[in-house]
Amino acid sequence: MSEPTLQELKELILAMDKKIDVQYQELDKKFDLQYQRLDQKMEVGFRDLHAQIDGVRAEIKQVETRLEGKIQQVETRLEGDLKRVEEKLTEKIDGLGKRLDFQEFISRGAILTLVGGVLTGFVKFLFFSNS
Repeated sequence: MSEPTLQELKELILAMDKKIDVQYQELDKKFDLQYQRLDQKMEVGFRDLHAQIDGVRAEIKQVETRLEGKIQQVETRLEGDLKRVEEKLTEKIDGLGKRLDFQEFISRGAILTLVGGVLTGFVKFLFFSNS
């Protein structure tokens, strides 16, 4: 075998360069296709994710609405219970007030009777003593 000439080496290098360019272009096309497919899959995935998030938001709003209704029911019940307790306490306080007024009347009467008795005894002792 003879040694390749410089011209043959150039042609061989150019042929290899063209072959590498073609392979690079093919590989670049494949990467572009893969990138497009991946981009499409991501868009579909994001749309699905957004749809799921919207669904969860709707469910949360439904739960929130139900809870607000239940909270209002509890508030209404508590307001009714508080009014009943307030009425009972008002009645008891009025009853205690009447009893205290009555006790005060009796105490005043007892004190006046005692003072009257002491004064009567004092007057009797001073002016009507049998000495």
